[in-house]
Amino acid sequence: MSLVLDQQHAPAIRAWIAARMPLPCDLGKATTIGVALGTRLIAGFAFTNFNKTNIEISMAADSPRWARPANIYSVLAYPFVILKCDRVTCLVQPKNKRARKLLEGVGFQCEGNLRCWWGEGKGDALIYGYLKRDFLKSRWCKGASHGEKGNDSRAAARA
Repeated sequence: MSLVLDQQHAPAIRAWIAARMPLPCDLGKATTIGVALGTRLIAGFAFTNFNKTNIEISMAADSPRWARPANIYSVLAYPFVILKCDRVTCLVQPKNKRARKLLEGVGFQCEGNLRCWWGEGKGDALIYGYLKRDFLKSRWCKGASHGEKGNDSRAAARA
């Protein structure tokens, strides 16, 4: 299993994620991280709407096999360690129980409900947030070099 971090593959990863979203989405020029098993992409993450303290994440997966601690750390190290965000935000449809379970298992907390977020008749969105302080104390950071004590955070994000 390997991470795909180079931006040469970003357009393909963005398209792969968008094709798996329940509603149409434009990931524009999102920064992406992919997880590949051999030559097949099995999970993708797109980061958008960065504003120095927050960034939004969109994600899709064809297999739960991507969710290994090192991969989870690497995906979350990008916003928290490299960009130095204070929080990551993810919007999820309430009926997407698998995504909600994954987010909660990683450490995201449900913070609220946006009524008719996806459009009239298309449903609400649940707001999930994960804070940097919680990430740095999490099991994902145990034994990881996360750049807070002078370590090379870019190398840590590629771990």
